[in-house]
Amino acid sequence: MKSLTIKCIVLLAVITAMCNVVCAETFNLSGDPAKLVDQYLTIKKASKLKGIKKVAIPQFMVQFYTMNSGAAVASNASKNSSAISVSYTLKNVDQTQMQAIADKMYDQVVAEFTKAGIEVVPVESYKQGKPFQKLLADAKKAPFEVSKIDSNSVFIGAKDLPVYFEMNDKRLPLGNMFAAQFTNFDPEKWEEKIGEDTDAAVLIVNYAVTFAFIEAKGGFWGKSASVNTQLQVTLIPEDTKYIVRSKNGTSRFILKEAVYAEGKFITDITDALRNDEKAANAIGGFLGALSGTKSTTKKNNANADAAAYGELVEKHISAIDSLIFSQMKANF
Repeated sequence: MKSLTIKCIVLLAVITAMCNVVCAETFNLSGDPAKLVDQYLTIKKASKLKGIKKVAIPQFMVQFYTMNSGAAVASNASKNSSAISVSYTLKNVDQTQMQAIADKMYDQVVAEFTKAGIEVVPVESYKQGKPFQKLLADAKKAPFEVSKIDSNSVFIGAKDLPVYFEMNDKRLPLGNMFAAQFTNFDPEKWEEKIGEDTDAAVLIVNYAVTFAFIEAKGGFWGKSASVNTQLQVTLIPEDTKYIVRSKNGTSRFILKEAVYAEGKFITDITDALRNDEKAANAIGGFLGALSGTKSTTKKNNANADAAAYGELVEKHISAIDSLIFSQMKANF
């Protein structure tokens, strides 16, 4: 009995350690709204919304991650060293579906404002004006695909709204950020001008959605390099936000903690390594056995059930939108 108790304690410790690496607290869709607001939202200057009667929405943008990767190196002067690189590419979810999700979420926002007695100014009424045309002139061609060292993603503008960025936007590759330093594009200025022309507050909506939570571990004195992955629909903090510019000032509603969705959407994982990469792994393994230095590359396709993915994304964007709107409405 004592031996069995010890084994159970050890097993529990192992499970707990694993969850510390790859398990995350999932978002409670039926949770207490007040507690969820406190846990997930940073709210700045909500009182500036007082008296709003109309709102214009020149940007409603959703960033969908399509590839995530992680890499780690462990090196110890007295022991073997190792390096590992792991990537996952989302499959079966196309840009047509992404567009449909963005459009549906935009419609939800419009419906909320309308129900609350706030007029949503049609884009058609100001799209030919100089401020909106200035935004269009510097907008990226949508869908706008972005490739970075550790990820690929695509930015979708709901209802054909423009995809544009402020300078130093960390969602962009370094090259784009550097190039932006040589332009005088100031989206905030033109957003405010739209507000003046329409006599309305201006709402900017951004969401960022990923499908893989990746944690890399290693270090100069690490015993081994490892990359742990949890395939889970997730809304990304900081990049998910609502900004409202009105005559009173600017209000911000920012996601401060990742929203992890509970639900399966990956049907299977398949190897995506090319033949030359497989050969390189084999050679690296052989040389590693001789030198004590091991290097491994793993590329995977995360094959998704598109309907299940879409349902998870929509449910959780909808839930966060409802939380944010409840805080807006309390300050109108």
